[in-house]
Amino acid sequence: GDDITIKLYLPLVLRVGLRHDFSQGSLELAYAWEGWKRTEKIEIIPDGILIQRAEQEPRNLDTITIQTRLRDTYSFRFGGDYQAIPDLLLVRAGSYYERAAIGPKRLNVSQFDLDKVGVTAGARVELIAGLFLEVALGYVHWFEVTVSDSKVMFSDPAPPDPTTVESWPIGNGTYSNTQIFSMAALGGQFDL
Repeated sequence: GDDITIKLYLPLVLRVGLRHDFSQGSLELAYAWEGWKRTEKIEIIPDGILIQRAEQEPRNLDTITIQTRLRDTYSFRFGGDYQAIPDLLLVRAGSYYERAAIGPKRLNVSQFDLDKVGVTAGARVELIAGLFLEVALGYVHWFEVTVSDSKVMFSDPAPPDPTTVESWPIGNGTYSNTQIFSMAALGGQFDL
């Protein structure tokens, strides 16, 4: 066989925000909560997939369970826009903080998420004939974490002796990340 079924529970999400409009722009404050804790595990259920080790008979691959042990997360966001030159230039800026959905002792290369802050800036320039140009730039800093007592264990999915399962920690190390992103787009709005 070559089919699998993946079983997991996706998070509940709650978002609330406040917006204040003024004559030349607006300000927004938002909060988001994501219930990742309900995704305790991901089950990969093979359907007739065989696995074979050297000097052994083929056997069905058992269900693979990944213990995610995710946690609920939240974020705070603040931003706004300002009409710097009426009917020509709109500028935008924002910032946010987001808590990681995974605790440090559960970090590994397949579950990589850290507390982070981000800042963004952008602009919209009105061109001719209903065309406009949008540009944006962002920077995200993930707070570095060093793990020396990982709770993430590697287990061989096809051990030589299925009655004896050996495992060892695989998540120790230092985790960090920085992201810089940019965007440019040309758009248009036309009356039909």
